[in-house]
Order: sequence, then structure tokens, then C-alpha cells
Amino acid sequence: LAVAMVPAIVTAQPCPTGLKCVSKQFPQAQQQYYPGRICIPKDDNPFSGVNLYKEQGMYGPLLGATLDAMLKLETTIQIRLFLLYMLSVWNSITPWHPTAKASSYADGFGLPFSKRTITNETVAIYERNVALAYAYHRIMEAVLPEGAMYSALMLQHVGLDPKYAGYSSPSTKAADVGNAAAAAVLRYWLSDDAWNQDGTQVFNKATRKEERVFGSNLFPGNFSDWTRYIPENDEYNLINMTQWQPLIETNGLGYFYGQTHISPQVAWAKPWMLSEAQIANLTAPRPWPAVMGAAALAEYKKETDLVITASE
Repeated sequence: LAVAMVPAIVTAQPCPTGLKCVSKQFPQAQQQYYPGRICIPKDDNPFSGVNLYKEQGMYGPLLGATLDAMLKLETTIQIRLFLLYMLSVWNSITPWHPTAKASSYADGFGLPFSKRTITNETVAIYERNVALAYAYHRIMEAVLPEGAMYSALMLQHVGLDPKYAGYSSPSTKAADVGNAAAAAVLRYWLSDDAWNQDGTQVFNKATRKEERVFGSNLFPGNFSDWTRYIPENDEYNLINMTQWQPLIETNGLGYFYGQTHISPQVAWAKPWMLSEAQIANLTAPRPWPAVMGAAALAEYKKETDLVITASE
């Protein structure tokens, strides 16, 4: 995955008619984003739509409340955060669905959760919203503290205590389910997922393996590249035409920048959906046009059937 750091010139743009621009406030989900600002309806308020007794009464507002903080992350880091909170939220609501299966990423924490007997749909909606709210907030606390400030206010607005991080095994309360779902995902991912979130992961040249050095003042810090990747080409010399060459960017004001590869360590990261063993046993279909016609369709149908089977 090659992503380059490209300095951008942020140009202030006025919000469309009927919208107001806010900063460091609650942007609402699925609203238009402008560089350096968020545009929301003039008569809107940060807590509109928040309702524990309504489907999507928490997830949408939580996503909207934390969107501004998430958009500040580099693209690959955004993707990782999305993965963590989506897995946690999904696992947290599975007890209230008759066939949904949780993805257990760490032992313990009550996963898979016991199915609930639903006799009152309103109560079930409330409990699902509580569970996913805690799961979402726990992920924000661990990965994006700025986003956690906003999700905490959302929880407080509906009478939930954002500081409550307890869970029992098996989990009985909806809040415990949410906390446990997030804890399971975080235990699996944050310890050694190779993204180097805390900047303590380095590369040992002697063993050719990564290792963690806690308490060290490592440069350049969080999410830094512990593989010490150096592109074959540089900004001025094209040595291999089949490999990436960093470009030189300018801000138009006399400053010039060489592109930097963002998070090349992702190539060593833990698989997201399949284990290493499962990946080793799979053969991806050859790219077109190496396989053509009916043979190609059969190869791609086989891959699609694997996804459908795993989802049932």
C-alpha cells in the first residue's frame, strides 16, 4: 500500500447558503466537509438525533461528533481506526440479533456473547445503542483521544457515564457488553499489530525482526515506520522505472518538499479478516487478462462464494 505525504494548500471556502461554519465543535455525519472547517445547518445543534430508543440513535451522532478528529489522520491510519471501531460496534450488538456472529479477536471477555431473548423491541434498541456507544467510546479513548472528548460528551448527554469501563464475563449489562467487545479487539490489535501506534516498535537489524523498546524517546514517534523503508528511487534519480519515485511538491511560496512514504509497515501488519494460515491456503485468481472468458468467471465466482459462505 503506497501512500505519499503530499503537502496541501488549504484554501478557505465559504459554506453554502443556509449553512454555518464551525471549528472544534460537533460536525454531523454525512455533511459536506471543507478544508479547515465543517459546514452544518444554521439551526442545527451538536446533539440533534441522539436518542437511545431509536435505531441509529447513537451510531450516527457518535460518528458525526468524532468525524472532525478522524479527518485529521493520515488515510491509512483512518482506515485502521474505522476497522477497530466497526469491529467493536458490530461485536457489541450481536447479542440482540438471532443469527449475527461476533468476531472474537482475543480470548475471554465473554465472546461470543450469549444471545438475548427479545420480548420488547424498544428495550432491545435501547440496549443495542448503549452497548455500541460504550464500544465506540472505548476505541476512541485508546486510539484517538481527541475523538474521545466528543464521544464522552455524547454519552453524558444521554445519561451514560463515559468513565465506566467495567465488564463481566459473561457480560450481562449492555454497557459491559460494549466495553468487553472493545477490550477484545484492542487486546488483539494494539499489542503487536505492527502499526506502531505508540512509537515503541523498532527494527532489529541483527535478527531482522521487529521488537518493542518501551520508554525510549524514538524518532519520529507515533505510527512511525519501524521497517526503515527506503525507496529504490529518490526525488532526483529514477533507478527502477517499475518502482515508486517520490515527487517534489511545492506550496507555491518558494518551499519544496520531497514526498515521504506513509506507513510502509502496513505490509507487516496483522491480517484484518483472515489469519496468516488462512491467507497461506488461499490462491487469489490471476488478474485479467491472464485468465479470460468462462475460466475467469469461474475463478472469481469461487472467491465470491468463499465470502458468502463465511458470512452466513
